[in-house]
Amino acid sequence: MNLNMSYKRYLDGVYSKSRLRDITLEYAYDKAKWDKYIEQGDFILKFMIQIDEIISNYDSEKAGFYHYINQCIKWTLLDFNKEYVKEKSKQEAYLFHYKEENRGYSSLLKEEEPQYIITPKAQIVLEEISSKRLLIFILKNSRVIKNDQIEKLAPIVEKSPEWIFSKKVELFTLCEDRLKKREYLELRHNRLFIDINRDQEKLLKICNVREKKELQEQIDKKKERKRKIYNSLKKRNFGPINDDIANVLKIPKGTVDSSLFYVKKRLRSL
Repeated sequence: MNLNMSYKRYLDGVYSKSRLRDITLEYAYDKAKWDKYIEQGDFILKFMIQIDEIISNYDSEKAGFYHYINQCIKWTLLDFNKEYVKEKSKQEAYLFHYKEENRGYSSLLKEEEPQYIITPKAQIVLEEISSKRLLIFILKNSRVIKNDQIEKLAPIVEKSPEWIFSKKVELFTLCEDRLKKREYLELRHNRLFIDINRDQEKLLKICNVREKKELQEQIDKKKERKRKIYNSLKKRNFGPINDDIANVLKIPKGTVDSSLFYVKKRLRSL
């Protein structure tokens, strides 16, 4: 999506202001999805209120329209929920400034369990969705939806909270091997972290050039293995997959796929 070209077409009369507004909002919505600390739907509602003023205040002599819109999105995101941004900074600072005394068996990658935040607007949408689709959505996100939220959503899907919690247990059993794999990878990562630090301490004491070179090569290999494990931990889905949901509810996997797609699309339309 070329925002500079879209603005030029607006100036030339090819695009109406309404068309330019829609293109800009679509771009802003897409940018917001990369920030995991901010709800896209709530962000775009705030950005929509400002969009006419943003377009009117644009000065082409200071910056291109694309650069200008990106700056507006950035500052709106920062202003939208400063507490989330602070929390993100704290997490990144912890990983970057990992203290020597906190080594050993404490996990470098240990984080708070992520929570799925159901906003008031999302709650309204979820209530409009059929109980079957909503049930699939709840179970798919059961690792990150809070128990008190499940208790509120249970009447909508015409199930008791206890029934949903029992299905959570079944799903956990199906995920158990993947969770054990995660624990194993975390142990490997932490072991490499300790080994690398120990080897780097040795490296400072070695005088022999050949020995120093060999040890440095070993350190580089361990760093590469640690990097791959870390990336694997970040990307891997350790929660319930669609096949697990289908097994627990005894429905075709395609039903799960289409229902999740519908719910996500509906929530994104907020």
